[in-house]
Amino acid sequence: MKKILLAAISLLILALPAGADQLKDAHRVVKTSVDSVVSLIENKNLDEGIRREKVMQIVKGVFDFDLMAKLTLGKTNWGRFTRLEREEFVALFSKELENTYYGKTEFFSGEEIAYGEPIQVDGKVHIPTTVLLKDEKIEVTYKLYKTREDSWRIYDAAIQGVSIVSSFRSQYNQFLSKNSVGDFLKELKDKTSRAST
Repeated sequence: MKKILLAAISLLILALPAGADQLKDAHRVVKTSVDSVVSLIENKNLDEGIRREKVMQIVKGVFDFDLMAKLTLGKTNWGRFTRLEREEFVALFSKELENTYYGKTEFFSGEEIAYGEPIQVDGKVHIPTTVLLKDEKIEVTYKLYKTREDSWRIYDAAIQGVSIVSSFRSQYNQFLSKNSVGDFLKELKDKTSRAST
């Protein structure tokens, strides 16, 4: 019995460093991405269009827009869309996320960002960060999952405790409960077009 217990404890101890490394990897992905975005935002020599393009290259490399789009609709509404409608929605949602995220980057300009310790939640990892402004602190928690390709991707972020995915889901569900998928896509297309001009 002692040998079995000792073997179990040994396996647990051996597993701990791997888990710690996984957390460090997720933490590094967020820190590297955010620091790179901040560096671009603070580079006043860059043309605004080029800056936005470079920022979104970083964002699209770490955020899983496809998964976020699916999560915002939920299983029920996702099932209402045809394959082509899903593809159109993912493209429009990605554009809306891009407009939303880039609009928030003003928070990061010239401010200090503190990175908290990674937190394991149901097999996923949350990385809490704090943007330290002059008069207040803005809490941003990035939520990541491990892909089959062994890389960390962000599937949601909470700003001041409010989930981006949940916020969009609430808006979308409310509209889709009273309107058709076609009307929904048209509304979203009009909205993203207005935001881009």
